[in-house]
Amino acid sequence: MAKEFECLMPPQFTESVARRIFWLEKDLGIKQKSLENAPPGSVRIVRKKRTNQFYLRENNSDLQGKYIPRSQGKIARALCQKVYDKKIVSALQKEITYLKDFLKNYEELNASKVCLNLPVIRYKAADPLTLSDVEYVEKWLSVPYRHKTIDPETPLLFTENGEQVRSKSEVIIADTLKNNHIPYRYEYPVLINRNINKFKEPDFVTFHPDFCCLNVRTRKEYFWEHFGKMDDTEYARRAVEKIFLYSEHGYELGKNLIITMETSSCPMSGALARDNVMNFLM
Repeated sequence: MAKEFECLMPPQFTESVARRIFWLEKDLGIKQKSLENAPPGSVRIVRKKRTNQFYLRENNSDLQGKYIPRSQGKIARALCQKVYDKKIVSALQKEITYLKDFLKNYEELNASKVCLNLPVIRYKAADPLTLSDVEYVEKWLSVPYRHKTIDPETPLLFTENGEQVRSKSEVIIADTLKNNHIPYRYEYPVLINRNINKFKEPDFVTFHPDFCCLNVRTRKEYFWEHFGKMDDTEYARRAVEKIFLYSEHGYELGKNLIITMETSSCPMSGALARDNVMNFLM
């Protein structure tokens, strides 16, 4: 759906690069500490018949070194580790420098920031490839649709946005989305073909996921279904069928589908709603 309003999404990989730098720097510190605690000297390895023999070289002029008996195998292993650590420290330092330089240059040159260098009047008159978060959300929320009619006998439950919903759990989810600035559409219709056999006539049915949510950062949509009566056998059966149909049509749990459930003894909680928001929608 990201292509619906813009041709070029904001870059996502910069966050991955930043995380890579974080872990590289963490590992660099560990390996530098390891080198500080490494034994002095270096190791020479000689292959004799089917075994390796290790020799401790105390300095560079000591070409042969002193034989390390098997009883002192820890020293030989520590010296071998020292060789690796020296090489990996050098590689880590080079990669960190390269990635930091890349991010610095990219932040100045990436195509998504062209609009920042234009006068406001010119920018508003243009049709940019990439929209700001605010512009994208406005367009996404402006899509017209009809959600299902709510039975007049349904208890009056309203979200902080003033929408009437069907359960207290939906109030929790809606208000958690709003409080975390996650745009959503309540009961947004999606057409699904129940007949997955492509050689037969399609059997379309309209689903109304409880919430269609937008991850603004990635421009990715998630359907959020809450199943609130899972201790009811018939309800649970229909819920499983619905999840199966979603999966058959590319809506997969954790990928673009969020599912929460409850029973009378295990109700929906705000903590669970917040966890899902943080894991998928931030």
